[in-house]
Amino acid sequence: MRAARTAVAQATTPVRNFPRGNDHGQAHRDHSRRPRGRRSADRRLRRRGRRRRPRQRDKPAASSTAGKTPAAAPIVTPAQPAAVLDNYEKVNTAADKTQDKALLGTIEGGALYQEDSEVYKQYPKLSAKDRKSCFEPFTYSRRQFFIPATGSWFTASGCTGDTLQLLVFQQQTGGHWKMVVANNHKGTLPALAAGQGGAPVVVAPDATVGATKLSALGAAISDLRASGGTKAGAALADPPARRAAVTAYRTRQDHWGRYKTCLRPPRASPCSSAGDTFPIGASS
Repeated sequence: MRAARTAVAQATTPVRNFPRGNDHGQAHRDHSRRPRGRRSADRRLRRRGRRRRPRQRDKPAASSTAGKTPAAAPIVTPAQPAAVLDNYEKVNTAADKTQDKALLGTIEGGALYQEDSEVYKQYPKLSAKDRKSCFEPFTYSRRQFFIPATGSWFTASGCTGDTLQLLVFQQQTGGHWKMVVANNHKGTLPALAAGQGGAPVVVAPDATVGATKLSALGAAISDLRASGGTKAGAALADPPARRAAVTAYRTRQDHWGRYKTCLRPPRASPCSSAGDTFPIGASS
């Protein structure tokens, strides 16, 4: 921009007319024989009291796609969720055979991994019935996948025998997937709200169900085992799953006296619970 203004200023600077017959006049006569171009036109305009405007180049036509935001790419391909679940079944079966925590950690994460890996520690003290129910190979049938348009996770449902489970897979650094939630569910799944393209609508973390924000549910559920549900967990309703968690808190000290000599097996199989579902209270 600055160079353009300088060029115009130089083009419009008055030219001194020297007398004819000397060197300066000869130079003037030579200059006057040049073709009438932009500089000559500038002189004519000055005589008329006007100033020639700088020439402007035509701007390229704007693209028809300018300003449009491209659609977000799906977080997984249509075939990828099934492959992720297939791999989980295969690796989980191999890890269960030898109670391999490291191998299990390649396909599970979060609290789910912590819980399942602790069951491996109890394996020597489990009854034959509990070992079979906890560690026999299984596969998921009647699968359904619910994939948000954006994010780093997707959900699925599937049946192991007569038990329906709700699953959540979280993408890890490097692109691989781990199961982080596996809860049993009784009854029929409710219809999910669908957004653009049919993808399920993800509820905002600050949305509320009853008087509880969804972002606070994790702390409320953890409180069942931390205080017996007397603090944040008091906002939850009282289904069998909640009562089981509170009972575990109340009886947590019952067997410490014999811990040094024997790790008493649990009274019920750790895999026989109805599932960890915690609906909100009647106010919802």
